[in-house]
Amino acid sequence: MPVLVPANQGGIALPPNPTNPPSPQDILSAKQYSTKVYTAHENGSTNSPTALDVAEAEKYFYTLVASSAAEVAAPPWFGPALADALAPINQNLTQNLNRIHQRLDNLEAGQRALRSDLDKAYNTTAGHGLRYPYRVIKFHDDSSPVDHNLPPLRNVNDINLLSHVHVTAYFNHYALPNTPDLSDDRKKQMIANHIGCREPVV
Repeated sequence: MPVLVPANQGGIALPPNPTNPPSPQDILSAKQYSTKVYTAHENGSTNSPTALDVAEAEKYFYTLVASSAAEVAAPPWFGPALADALAPINQNLTQNLNRIHQRLDNLEAGQRALRSDLDKAYNTTAGHGLRYPYRVIKFHDDSSPVDHNLPPLRNVNDINLLSHVHVTAYFNHYALPNTPDLSDDRKKQMIANHIGCREPVV
């Protein structure tokens, strides 16, 4: 079955699909194509080919070489040589994918922080929360109080009615600064301030 030419996002023209087995002209066209994709990627222009496009173009070229060599019985050294040739490509692809995942993680963390700030700003305008309930402010690990079987903090009454156990749990999950002399009432006010409440709760 003929190998299909991999597309690229840079709009570089694709060579004709190869024959089966590939001809010398097919292999030459594949090499020229992979070179164009790599060069465009390195130039870094708008909509240039991605690292994945470069890797796929290189794999396409070496696949044609391997297919052509198989027709005349590939020498023993060819397999290891092909693996060695592909190793830096695969390594580069893995590194690029890792960077993409890291950027996505950073983006998600930034979005969570922004949402938390917006919810706190809303709570600041909600007064006692009796008419317009406070929004949930998640913990630093992105879990919600309900995930820890903690009562919701919808208004100042909910905060004031927190038990000692719940006060301690909220205080720890929000990582608020703690000292031995802090009373539960003081901690309740600090919890209220942390979620955006600016009203006295006790």
